[in-house]
Amino acid sequence: MDQIDIKISKFLSYVLRHQPESIGLALDNERWADNGVWLTKTVPVGYMCVI
Repeated sequence: MDQIDIKISKFLSYVLRHQPESIGLALDNERWADNGVWLTKTVPVGYMCVI
C-alpha cells in the first residue's frame, strides 16, 4: 500500500466505524450505509474512491 491508500483506509475506518456524522452520514439501525451516499459524502472532504 502506498501512503494515499493508507490515508484513505484510515479515514474510511474512522468515519464508518466511529464518526459517520462527521461527514453527514446517517447509518441504519444495523449500522449500514448506502454505498452511493457514503461515496458522495467523502468527495467534499478530499477523498474519492474509485471502484
